[in-house]
Amino acid sequence: MSRILLAGASALVLAAVSFGSAPAFAQPSNPVLAPWTGMHGGYPPFDNVKVADFKPALETAITENRAEIAAIANNPAPPTFQNTIVALEKAGLTLSRAGSIYGIWGSNLSTPEYQKVQDEMDPKLAAFGDEVTQNPKLFARIEAVYNSPEKATLTPEEQRLTWLYWNNFIHGGAKLDPKAKARVAQINQRLATLFGKFGQNLQAD
Repeated sequence: MSRILLAGASALVLAAVSFGSAPAFAQPSNPVLAPWTGMHGGYPPFDNVKVADFKPALETAITENRAEIAAIANNPAPPTFQNTIVALEKAGLTLSRAGSIYGIWGSNLSTPEYQKVQDEMDPKLAAFGDEVTQNPKLFARIEAVYNSPEKATLTPEEQRLTWLYWNNFIHGGAKLDPKAKARVAQINQRLATLFGKFGQNLQAD
């Protein structure tokens, strides 16, 4: 997952992977959710986006990504590089696209209307990031791949990617006790709120 956390936490649609297919979601009518088209892999449809699109788009993308994460975490097959690490890399593409548009918009077109959305959604995005990082079943699969003899057969790039996931989850609090996890999530949501407010104040100045 290229971006597990957005707005202070690291956030990717499951393609068909070795253990099955991604949950099916309807073709989006919201331009923030639409796949990018054009040259060089496509570009964001900024000309079609309205501020009112952001909240429903982000909430839909979070719901989609949550289903993708659940499919990986609850996969009954033994964890492997393909069905865990590669699956995570392929998950969350809709949220990544929506988050990119949302973040760029906030850096360039941060109106009072947008800031109301930001005040509500930044903590939600941070909370979702912690929800992923603190998922015990998901981390158990990542750690199993990290500690598996299979890792020695992976390419250096694949071993590095596996280490990155394991290390990022560790630093995100995956091994903390429930009370500490709740505290980390609380801090991250507060930081997301303050970071957004700092940007707003900086723009106002």
